[in-house]
Amino acid sequence: MLLFSNLDSHLLNPARDPLVFDATLGAHGTYTTEHFVLRLSPRTHELVDALTRGQTEGYDIGELFQAYSTYLHETVHWWQHMGSTAGLILSLAYPAQIYGSMEFLQTFARGAGGVKPIKAWAHKAMVDGKTHSDPVLAAANVAVNNALDISFYKQLACSPKAVLALERTPYFESVGH
Repeated sequence: MLLFSNLDSHLLNPARDPLVFDATLGAHGTYTTEHFVLRLSPRTHELVDALTRGQTEGYDIGELFQAYSTYLHETVHWWQHMGSTAGLILSLAYPAQIYGSMEFLQTFARGAGGVKPIKAWAHKAMVDGKTHSDPVLAAANVAVNNALDISFYKQLACSPKAVLALERTPYFESVGH
């Protein structure tokens, strides 16, 4: 069971958080499935805000159309992921991986420290003679297996022919694993 008694309440108070969110600077907008985030550039935000407020005087009409088009385009990407079973599962894969592995990652960190990559550490520990009865190695293996299972699912969902390469890896037992 996870314990949250040692969390700093000042860090958890959203009323103190500024209502400013990171934007994308390298494009008009993006949707990132792994992070569940739709981002618009600051200029696109400004233009979409002007449109929704009905205060478009002084703005170039072409720029307004482009901004709203970008907003709609990225929203469609969001709905493609949220509006389909496969998309929903793909979007939730990363948060599920973190949630499902948190306890094991904490056990690993307490026992081994901040070692990365965990997969290489676990492999070396087994080569050096540790067994699955070691709680730190067992926790590392669960976290690694969770990450690999989700990664394999995403690869298979996006490209079923990936099974031909995946089945040759030592970490892929079967399609049902």
